[in-house]
Amino acid sequence: MHLKAKDNLTSVWEQLSDFVVPGSKVIEWGCGNGALLQRLSGKISYGLGIDKSKKLIDYARKQKESAGSTNIEFICRELGEHYEDDQRYDFAIASLFFHVIPVPEAVYLVKKLEELSQRTIICALTHPETFKQKMVLWLDQRFSDHYDNFIAYKKAGYMKGILERCGYTDFRTYDTSIPFVKIYILP
Repeated sequence: MHLKAKDNLTSVWEQLSDFVVPGSKVIEWGCGNGALLQRLSGKISYGLGIDKSKKLIDYARKQKESAGSTNIEFICRELGEHYEDDQRYDFAIASLFFHVIPVPEAVYLVKKLEELSQRTIICALTHPETFKQKMVLWLDQRFSDHYDNFIAYKKAGYMKGILERCGYTDFRTYDTSIPFVKIYILP
C-alpha cells in the first residue's frame, strides 16, 4: 500500500472499470474527485457522479473540462433516505461510500441503487484481517468527520452486514489491491 490514497485507488478504479460494459449508462455515488467516471468516459455512453463535497465536485468538473469529456457530469448533492431518481442506469456504482453515512441510510440506499440499475457494483471497506490493517484503517477513519458512522458500519458487519440487512445473501465479492477494500457485485 502507498501513502497517497490516489496511488492505492488507481488499481481499484481499473478493476471497477473492467466490470462496466462499453456503451453503458452509469451512475456513481460517492464519486469524490470523479476519477472513476473520468477513467470510464471513453468507454461509456453517459456517466453521472454524485458527491456531497462541493470541493471534490468542483475538482471533478475541472478535470472533466480539461479532458474534454462531454458524456459525464457531476452533481453536488447529499445522498440519504430521501434520495429519489427517476432515471435507469445500466450500472450503479457506490465507491467507498456506505461507511460515511448512518447504517439505516446505507440500507435504504443499497436498495435504491438496485432499483436504479440493471447491475449494482459496490466498492466498500471490509473487515481488516491483520493488526496492521486494523491500525491503518483506524488511522484513516479516526480523524474523519464521519468516524461515528464508520464505527456503526463496523458494528453492523461492514458491507457484508449491510447487504445481509438488505436481504442479499447471493452476491459476488472480489478482493482489491487494498486488503480491507472489496468489490461487491449484486445479482
